[in-house]
Amino acid sequence: LKTFFEKKYPGAKLNIENDVNAGTYGEYMLGINKKAKNVVGLFVGTGLGGGIIINSELYYGTHGFAGEIGHMVINYKGPKCNCGNNGCLEAYASKSGLINNIKNSNTKEALILQEYLNQNNNVLKTSYLKKLILENNLYIKKLIKKMANKLAIGIVNLANILDPEIIILGGGVVDGLSEYILPQLNKKVKELDFSGIAANLEIRLASLTDDAVMLGAALLTKTTHE
Repeated sequence: LKTFFEKKYPGAKLNIENDVNAGTYGEYMLGINKKAKNVVGLFVGTGLGGGIIINSELYYGTHGFAGEIGHMVINYKGPKCNCGNNGCLEAYASKSGLINNIKNSNTKEALILQEYLNQNNNVLKTSYLKKLILENNLYIKKLIKKMANKLAIGIVNLANILDPEIIILGGGVVDGLSEYILPQLNKKVKELDFSGIAANLEIRLASLTDDAVMLGAALLTKTTHE
């Protein structure tokens, strides 16, 4: 793809990057307003993407696949993930995970939501989830609490493995439901943090919203060609 565009636009500065890597970098450079060296980004939307910054630089790993945090298995007997494995973090903490949970349930509340999904081309809007929470829909509140608990497991795992200074939480689901997700998530992180390593971990909301990826991509392209 890079070669194609280089031929089409001679002299243009081009760089190909994973969207969540770019988003994490954008938040790191422009959003968090704090010069931390080790940061992890988690973006919860249709799926769950991740980006890792170590010593102020994006970490790609040996083959360029580092940061696929959504496919960290947290329950090998858990629900099927879109990747084919069972019990990935993404299978719990994403819109696709929520939709699969709803579709595989036969409770009265789930059947109502299944009808909603059928009428809306299988799209589950965050604004609709928020509306249900405000209406005290106990089924959705339970799902969001479960999502927060699973995210907390992932965050504690990351804290134990990478010991970052900051975890950035973003994506459409977190942006729209942060007031319901964060309190439960922080509570669960404290419960699971047996080593105390997460005690000084700062969990922050992304601040650039939809601009994070675009700004991060521009900054990375500039850095690549300097």
